[in-house]
Amino acid sequence: MLNNRSGSIQVLRRASALLDALASSRRPMSLTELFRQVGLNKSTTLNILATLVSLGFVSVGPEGRQYRLGPRLLELGAAFGASFEIVEQAKPLLLRLRDATLETASLHIRVDSERTCIAQMPGSHAIRRVVELGRRRPLYSGAAGLVLLGDLSNDELAAYLEHTELIALTPNTITDKHQLSAAVEAARSDGFAAAFEDTEIGASAGAVPVRDHANRICAALVVSGPATRFDRRAIDAAAPTLRECAEILSRQLGWSDRARATGTAGAWI
Repeated sequence: MLNNRSGSIQVLRRASALLDALASSRRPMSLTELFRQVGLNKSTTLNILATLVSLGFVSVGPEGRQYRLGPRLLELGAAFGASFEIVEQAKPLLLRLRDATLETASLHIRVDSERTCIAQMPGSHAIRRVVELGRRRPLYSGAAGLVLLGDLSNDELAAYLEHTELIALTPNTITDKHQLSAAVEAARSDGFAAAFEDTEIGASAGAVPVRDHANRICAALVVSGPATRFDRRAIDAAAPTLRECAEILSRQLGWSDRARATGTAGAWI
């Protein structure tokens, strides 16, 4: 019984070490990189990774060769999300954005090939859009998705498009890969994206990127509302406040004009 307990503790420690290795990397890691960094043999590492993948703690790339942290960790941390630095810093800006537009303001991040909302401030209208925290959506849909895809290099975007089936969520969802690539490039160039009922019928949104100290897009700041009220004109009117709030949040996260000059290409705001 003692041996079984010791063995279970050892497995947990090894799994924790693998998660720590993935957490410390800003990019997906290969099996070889992981077992060398953690100091385990290849078969043990593969077995533990397979379990972590099945539980959602680790995600594996479309070719089965690259590993990164999985969405289950975000789900478990949803209640703890208020302590995340970006969430805490975003709260007054979400409130400011909501009060300026009267529509729902939210913050979204990329989780592998999906996106999820980590904070929101519901709109002031009686009829308003409510964004569910922690719910995952495809990256290829929504204004937030276009903005977040803009952080990918051209090669990374090409790989994403090659391995992703663009399934229509509504009649307005972009399902043509060339059209999606063009939409991502437009969002990257403009530093802004708008979407109209492409994820949910009756909902539209505008989004801008939030950048970190390395000028990478770490989140998308979004305003969304009922499409009958939050139309193209309303979205365009909200854009200046969106950009202003995104710049403030980005600077709080370490972004600067120098980062813009030395970081990735493309418009910031």
